[in-house]
Amino acid sequence: MQTTKKKVVVIGGGFAGVNFVKQLAKHDTFEITLVDLNNYNFFPPLLYQVATGFLEPSSISYPFRKFLRHRENVRFRMAELKQVLPAENKVILSNGELTYDLLVMARRRYQLFWNGKCEATCHSDENVERCAGNAQSFIKPAGGGDKSF
Repeated sequence: MQTTKKKVVVIGGGFAGVNFVKQLAKHDTFEITLVDLNNYNFFPPLLYQVATGFLEPSSISYPFRKFLRHRENVRFRMAELKQVLPAENKVILSNGELTYDLLVMARRRYQLFWNGKCEATCHSDENVERCAGNAQSFIKPAGGGDKSF
């Protein structure tokens, strides 16, 4: 019996998005697409140390291609989010569109709700699978840092 994988779209490759993807990718029941404006994750709090020459830029940035290399159920799309169509379970990006069963908004510190409520919030690695299993279509994970978008 073949099961259909749930399509998960994660908007934002900062701390929250990357950690959510890492945990969810362990489960082959999900087909995950990570969307970000950049093709790398970086740690802005140490940017001043790069500017002053104490650190190399590679010390505070990490390409998504390295992170995704061995994760068969994860894809990456470099794009800007233009619009979310929750009634159609679709996101419009600067270079196309994606459909989803579960949408994860992991952009900066914004509080994003549909129709005035958030269906689920994931605060730690332990409850990622529970959140993904219980949410009907939307999760907003809580991030550990700020990511410039």
